[in-house]
Amino acid sequence: MKHPLLVLGISAIATFTMGWFGHRVFSKSMAQAQVPTTVSDPEIKKDSQIKYVPDTLLGKRFDTTSIKLPVEPAANEKPAIILASATIDTLWEDNKEIILKLPDGSLDVRRKFNPTKKFGDFWVAERFKGKPVAILDFSTSKYGKLYKTASKKAIEKGPVFAGHFAFARVDCGTGCYASTIIDLKTGKVYDGPHASSGYQYKINSRLLVINPPQADGFYTPCDYCEPELYLWTGKSFKKIE
Repeated sequence: MKHPLLVLGISAIATFTMGWFGHRVFSKSMAQAQVPTTVSDPEIKKDSQIKYVPDTLLGKRFDTTSIKLPVEPAANEKPAIILASATIDTLWEDNKEIILKLPDGSLDVRRKFNPTKKFGDFWVAERFKGKPVAILDFSTSKYGKLYKTASKKAIEKGPVFAGHFAFARVDCGTGCYASTIIDLKTGKVYDGPHASSGYQYKINSRLLVINPPQADGFYTPCDYCEPELYLWTGKSFKKIE
């Protein structure tokens, strides 16, 4: 070979050119392979809500779909109770009787009390203002000794009936009351009538009402609970018919 150096130089140039060209092609193909693939967003329903949750690792925010769940009542929340009716209907009313229909459907019958006598018909002008006796006399009472404690407490309130009498009401069971009156002048104790719902009396009258009606004059009738009038005669009570 006449020119070995020339051949060697041409071979080196050809090798370098092919290597450089291959490197460019390889780099370009790798760059194309690194292009991110586009991913379509998920379909979001109309009833869903979108909230953003930060990605602390990448420092970016991605959309996430939140589905609405049924709201449960609080643990301390009580269900509302709706009553069908909470009114009282008047079915009948006159000057003698009222018939009411209660919310539960039952009937409440109320009658008018029309007394034949009034407190003013038996007026007492006297009013005891002295010191009551310390010792009680139960010889005038059949049942008074059973109610000693109540009678003594009644004296502490002073006169409340017929000018100079204390009045003691004693519970004797369900729907049962016994009574005594005490003369603050003499200390004598007298038996009073029994009642089912109580008594009504005044310091300036000798009239006693047992089972008195309501303020409007009506009462609910039942066994032994109708209003009655009694008059104090000075030694005992007499029923007014």
